[in-house]
Amino acid sequence: MSISLLHPIAQYIFWTFLLIGSFGWLLELKFIKFRNKQILVGLCYFILFIGYLIFTSFAFVFFAFTGVVANFLFYWCLGLLAIFGWWLFGYVDTFSEIYNTSFKKMMIIFLGIFVLLFLFFYIFFYEDRIYKVSKHCKPTENPKIKICKFSNGVYTGELKAFLRHGEGVYNFNSGASYSGGWKNSLRHGVGTMITAEGVTTTDTWNKGKKSN
Repeated sequence: MSISLLHPIAQYIFWTFLLIGSFGWLLELKFIKFRNKQILVGLCYFILFIGYLIFTSFAFVFFAFTGVVANFLFYWCLGLLAIFGWWLFGYVDTFSEIYNTSFKKMMIIFLGIFVLLFLFFYIFFYEDRIYKVSKHCKPTENPKIKICKFSNGVYTGELKAFLRHGEGVYNFNSGASYSGGWKNSLRHGVGTMITAEGVTTTDTWNKGKKSN
């Protein structure tokens, strides 16, 4: 999953939330002392928690409509979300003290926010709408086929989680083209390569490398 493929601004929002959380972590250092320090720390973590809920709810909707590619990046992101969530939930007690409410009530509030965010993303990105807001990939009349623009060419074919996955054609800026199978954005299976000079070769590929 690459949020930059969905929209360039998405990655800036992600890093903004992360920087706010890092600022809160720095404020916790013992040698930094000032009045109402704990309130500011709690506020930073609260904003980070909201950011976590936004990206977690979005992740559920993203994979529901674009598909799941079980690669290293997917499992790494899943593990990171789990660890990050476990760490943040440890601060719910702190939020309860700052905002003078019970742990149970804070959990209900966070759960409610998550459900609302999930419903919002689900409605907003329903089916192919997620591709309509993308700056790189656009839907076509065929629901299985998408058109994606990259720095070195244009891809027309099947996608999964915004990765080239399935059958598709990549037309390079150089004039060359590849038509055939893809897996995790790598050439995989039988494919035909046509050079800029018009030379055609058909090979079997395995994760981006020729296997014959």
